[in-house]
Amino acid sequence: MSEPYQYQSPPPSAPPCSPILHLICSILLLVLCCNIVAVGGLVFAILSKSDLDAGRIESAVKNSKIAMWFNIACLALSVIGTVLYVIFVVMIAAAGGM
Repeated sequence: MSEPYQYQSPPPSAPPCSPILHLICSILLLVLCCNIVAVGGLVFAILSKSDLDAGRIESAVKNSKIAMWFNIACLALSVIGTVLYVIFVVMIAAAGGM
């Protein structure tokens, strides 16, 4: 007969977080949006990368999530600021101020 099924652990795969992606996003947001919040994302992305290289997976995942939220906050603040600026310029132009 066949042998009973034995559980085998899955082969090692990619890490559960992507610090390089957050690092690239933070740098792009810092350069393109000129928003100081992107510095927080950059710091935590660098911390996540160093933790992952050192084998501290839990800390790397935690820092990666924090970097992601800093990047989201930076993008949201930049979009809100741009929309408010456009509304302001349209209102000034409609009032005949330009």
